[in-house]
Amino acid sequence: MRFNLLLVILFYLLFNTSCTQNTHLDNNHQKSLSKFKSICDRSEGIRGYLEHSINKPCKEINENDLLEIEAIYLDGRNYKYANGIKKSDFQGLTNLTVLFLNYDQETILPDDLFLGIPQLLSLNIGHGLIDAPDINSDENKFKIKSDLSFLRAVPKLKDVSLKGFATKEINQTSFNKNSELRLLHIMESNFESIKKSAFYSNTKLEVISIEYSLLSDISKLDLTKNRLLDTLNLTRNKISLLPDREPDREITETHETQNNSHLKILNLNHNQISKIPTQFLRHFPMLESLKLSNNKILTIDNGFSNAIPELKNLHLQSNQISNLDDPFSKLEKLTDLKLHNNQIEFLNSQLLKKTKQLSTLDLSQNKIESITHNAFQNLTELHTVNLSRNQIQSFDDSLFINTKKLSNLRINRNNFVSLPQLFNSLSINSNLATLTVDFPYIPKNSTKESETATSIEHFISMNKALENISFDIENENHINDTLIVEIENIAKTQSELRKEGAPNLTLRFF
Repeated sequence: MRFNLLLVILFYLLFNTSCTQNTHLDNNHQKSLSKFKSICDRSEGIRGYLEHSINKPCKEINENDLLEIEAIYLDGRNYKYANGIKKSDFQGLTNLTVLFLNYDQETILPDDLFLGIPQLLSLNIGHGLIDAPDINSDENKFKIKSDLSFLRAVPKLKDVSLKGFATKEINQTSFNKNSELRLLHIMESNFESIKKSAFYSNTKLEVISIEYSLLSDISKLDLTKNRLLDTLNLTRNKISLLPDREPDREITETHETQNNSHLKILNLNHNQISKIPTQFLRHFPMLESLKLSNNKILTIDNGFSNAIPELKNLHLQSNQISNLDDPFSKLEKLTDLKLHNNQIEFLNSQLLKKTKQLSTLDLSQNKIESITHNAFQNLTELHTVNLSRNQIQSFDDSLFINTKKLSNLRINRNNFVSLPQLFNSLSINSNLATLTVDFPYIPKNSTKESETATSIEHFISMNKALENISFDIENENHINDTLIVEIENIAKTQSELRKEGAPNLTLRFF
């Protein structure tokens, strides 16, 4: 009797456990079914993209199909805009690694929008077309509202592009969960400041680009933890002041941290900067390219070059620089220097003395009246020089004596008083291939006409590599056509003597 009772109890327990397990499985199955949101019920952009990519109508798309999707592009061109996208639209897209969302309406991005796609590596969110914006326009153009907290759900992100955001600040929580981030590109957004610790968590960052925005305050910017950073692009903002603090003492005392930043490219073009603090540049001892064009810089300190001895490219055009004493003395690796459209009046012998690797020099659109005879003495690698649109009246015969590699020279729109003297001083450059020069009015049948023809003949005969001569003529009515014909004949005769094609002669009227 007791044995039978035990059997009954055991049978009851087994039956109950089986029912419970079945019930649990059924519940899980129902739960799984309830989790999967039909593609037909998703937002128009996602539904259309999935139907096209999987090549099935929305009713036939299942969970396995979604596992094949690794990228979604809703750019408003090939597919719909991303308007109306919500978290449930990404259900089942667990292998998604690339997401491009472009909106054409004002949008609020919820914090949990990307909670279901933790494998995401590349994210591009923008508003409107990628055309260059007007940074002075009102705030109504910033259509995407978010404090960037949606990025916390996608910790594996390697590159992020944001456009049209209304957020005003980048702070310590903006990207603190994105430790794998390599590339950050922000464009046409309302960011005004960057807090000191904004990028402390992003030690793998290689590129930071914030352009066409309203950034004005970077005084707290600290990149000492971003040792892999290669490029910092802050062009077309409203930056007026750069940080002027020295690197921390510990950074300069140990070899390990001395080169705390591997930054090679710094672009600050089109801002409102009036001074370049040497202390700021000392944070970037490996810098190779510095771009500061279209700012309000008045002068450059002589200690400027001490901080960035590796520099190869320096762009300072379209500022208000008038006096240059000796700011480039340590830039022995400099190859490209742009100083056009400033207020420079004179080139002294010390200015370019140490820049022996310089190959491209642009000093056009300044107020230069004279150049010291030995200003280019050490520039043996010089290839291209632009001195156009200045007030130069003459060159010393020895100015280009050591620039044996010079092949492209623009000296038009100046005040040269003697064309014969000019061509005689250029005759020593046997590698000159292209020359652009003024052609002043010279009376017919005059001594000056004869001297000019003779000097040009000598110049062409000495420059075996010459391919193009462009003459700028101010007044078409003042052209000496007889002299032009004579020069053309000289060019043809010289080309026959050296068995090469005649240089091209171009007349340009302005």
